[in-house]
Amino acid sequence: MSNQKPVGILTATKINDAGAPAHVLASKLNGDLLLYQLGNMDTVSSQITLDTGVLSSCWHPTSNTKAYTGNLDGTIWDVDLEKSIVNPMNSSHLLGVRKLMFLDENQILSGSWDKSLALTDIRSPLNHKYRVGLPGKVLAMDSSFNSYETVVSMTDRIIHVYDKRDFSKPVNVRESGLRYQVRDLKILPNRKGYATCSIEGKASIEYFSEQDLHLNYAFKCHRTPQQEVDLVSPVNCIQFDERERLFTGGSDCRICEWNYHEKKRLKQFSKEPWPVLTMSIREKYLVYGLSDDGYKNMVSERNEYSVEESSVGLKILD
Repeated sequence: MSNQKPVGILTATKINDAGAPAHVLASKLNGDLLLYQLGNMDTVSSQITLDTGVLSSCWHPTSNTKAYTGNLDGTIWDVDLEKSIVNPMNSSHLLGVRKLMFLDENQILSGSWDKSLALTDIRSPLNHKYRVGLPGKVLAMDSSFNSYETVVSMTDRIIHVYDKRDFSKPVNVRESGLRYQVRDLKILPNRKGYATCSIEGKASIEYFSEQDLHLNYAFKCHRTPQQEVDLVSPVNCIQFDERERLFTGGSDCRICEWNYHEKKRLKQFSKEPWPVLTMSIREKYLVYGLSDDGYKNMVSERNEYSVEESSVGLKILD
């Protein structure tokens, strides 16, 4: 019997950065880029399919028609969503581009499974600016658009903190407060630290300053009580809103809302049909991506697994 590969898995859902919230870009592991109107999330308004899987995507910070993708084959693509035109950029990565984000209006930072960061200037014909070797594969990263902090999480629990004006050397190297693989990372709204989440059903709050390290803490989440033990689900994504509320999405098919200052869960949203793999928040809008990630539990590649269709949802926050 032939296997069906998990090609339809969502890898990112992003609300546009420029102007009022109006559009949502969703990317998939099979190369699909789906564009939605924020007011009509049930219908795909346009679709582009690349000839490589998409691991990460982002909007240009000043355009509602330009987007960029970081791909499974190590390439970065410039995408004109209005004209359905895609152009490859000069990328130095040899393996998948796990994370992609703008540092300012002209520079993209990419983090790869080939153990490197790369800085790309979209104005340059050659694009590639420089590349930095890392001690581990990039799993998650975030950068403060209006400040200088950039945090990169890697395999082997390695965390690098950079000043985005100079990536030649990290300003701080530390070990993750979580024991198992990190799935997502976001800088705190006050820019004093960052939050991470992992496959072990935990999230953490960690601070930059040595004087604040005693405030670091981790907490259990996305766990389902059973008769004798809890069923632990991976926490796949993490986001903050403008009111500094923390949101987590997990493979238990739930989104949770937290007050991270008081270490308290405020709300658990209704259970979704499939695991929550991605989230994006802007103003009162929370967009999330649902995908069937059950293929990860297959004991053998010979097992046949039929992947359910992914979907994108919207919640209006209070």
